[in-house]
Amino acid sequence: DFVPIKIVDVLTSRIDRGSTAVKWTIEGDVDKIDHFVVLKESLGHSRVVGKMHNVSPGKSFEFFDRIVPDDIGEISYRVVPVLNTFAHGTDVVSNKLEILDPRVASGG
Repeated sequence: DFVPIKIVDVLTSRIDRGSTAVKWTIEGDVDKIDHFVVLKESLGHSRVVGKMHNVSPGKSFEFFDRIVPDDIGEISYRVVPVLNTFAHGTDVVSNKLEILDPRVASGG
């Protein structure tokens, strides 16, 4: 019986001024996944910001990312599972975060 691997509940949140967390859960057999590739999407462009192995005490994962000066406007993250066969599973996009330019944003 083949049980498809599915990423669910992808949520990104701001930890502090300089970092974000991306959390997700999978449905299916985690042992069929070699690793995940995490991409940051901003201003219509995507770039790989890291990868994460499938090692987790359960089926939940968390990836931390730094906010860099070019991360202005809406950003989101795309999580791509890479299976043991190195085929890519179905990717999922997180919610969007609004990142203001600290040089322009009012301080209060």
